[in-house]
Amino acid sequence: MRLKGSEKMIKANYHTHMRLCNHAIGDIKDYVKKAIELGLEEIGISDHNPVPRYFMSKEDYLDNWIQRNMQLEEFYDIYLKQLDEAILLYGNKINILRGLECEYVPKQDDYYKEFLKHLDYLNLGLHFFIDSNGMVVNSYHGINYLNVIEYAKAACKAMDTRMYKIFVHPDLFMFNYKNVDGKRIFDENCIIASKLIIES
Repeated sequence: MRLKGSEKMIKANYHTHMRLCNHAIGDIKDYVKKAIELGLEEIGISDHNPVPRYFMSKEDYLDNWIQRNMQLEEFYDIYLKQLDEAILLYGNKINILRGLECEYVPKQDDYYKEFLKHLDYLNLGLHFFIDSNGMVVNSYHGINYLNVIEYAKAACKAMDTRMYKIFVHPDLFMFNYKNVDGKRIFDENCIIASKLIIES
């Protein structure tokens, strides 16, 4: 990808998934080989983290996450092993970073910090958040003019922990956003939410 008005190219990618997330294909080596082919100098592998069932009710878990994450045993038995193998095979051709794309659940920092013991970085991907009433909100389908600012505040709270290096797709709240009239319009609430995220 070329930057406008420049001959410089982006030489890194830190937001990548593989088959364990259930919505991508291939293994880590496939992504590393493609990155080398494209001339990247660095790649971060950042599949979705295991999300424990105890983070939410059974219904919320099934609705929000069951199809989008690896299991905890897969993190240790498959993911970390594939990372080590890729680094051993291709580390002389490209810098490979160990990462995960993680949700954020308040008061569960130790859970995420445990992953960091094995990794170089975490990405924040706020596919759901806990609102001020303690309810789980699906960021794809549950955000509207009443709670979009809560989404932004949840993102800011996550970033304030300093556990995350990158907030990926911070505009996810616009996936199915509707204003007070039920229209898909980027309104004043969206502007406030965006400013909160950008300033954070």
